[in-house]
Amino acid sequence: MPSTAYDRINSMADTEFIAGSTYILYFEMFEADGVTLLDLTGGSASVRVSYLGQPETSVITLTGVLDVTPVNTWSATFQPEDTTGLEGVFVMQPRVTDSGSGEFISAQGRLILLPENAA
Repeated sequence: MPSTAYDRINSMADTEFIAGSTYILYFEMFEADGVTLLDLTGGSASVRVSYLGQPETSVITLTGVLDVTPVNTWSATFQPEDTTGLEGVFVMQPRVTDSGSGEFISAQGRLILLPENAA
């Protein structure tokens, strides 16, 4: 069962974009003190998107790309096919697995997917 690294659940600003488009998320991770860089070397990262009110039902899972410099940054990209046909409000959780296989949910926020014809 994943745990929170520190008390920052629901701390992400809303992310909103048109379904069926490319969108990149960028993350910076810190130790519990909020200052010390969290070294992600040997770990992995992902973003899990679930229906609002149904966190156990994953709709989208993105694999994170760990950056080399600085050691605490990573990104995840929504490709058009990830969100085509979806619209509405979802819950989004960035997750980090450290080199010891401990999984942490560092934050949570809302993903708002606008209809594809909203452009």
